[in-house]
Amino acid sequence: MLRRECHLDLQALFLDDPDSGPCGLFKSGDDFTFSAGERCPAGFCPRLWEMICTAMTSHLKCATPNDQSTVILSCPDGTRPVIVRVDSFHEHP
Repeated sequence: MLRRECHLDLQALFLDDPDSGPCGLFKSGDDFTFSAGERCPAGFCPRLWEMICTAMTSHLKCATPNDQSTVILSCPDGTRPVIVRVDSFHEHP
């Protein structure tokens, strides 16, 4: 997890609960490891999981043997986004 942000000005304008604060699922510095084909882990944001899966699926189509790449993604919550760094490792026989 690179960063967890909170835009109080936008929350005050657009949310039913203007004091909702930052995302409660993650903290800056959180670290997770996943394998291809896994389902969204319990307690993990399904919207962020979908973003990660979509980005990784797109990259796999272009991957070369033993390719490693890093992608920076943000969840779609504009008032309290979580920004993540996803390192993917591809090993082909």
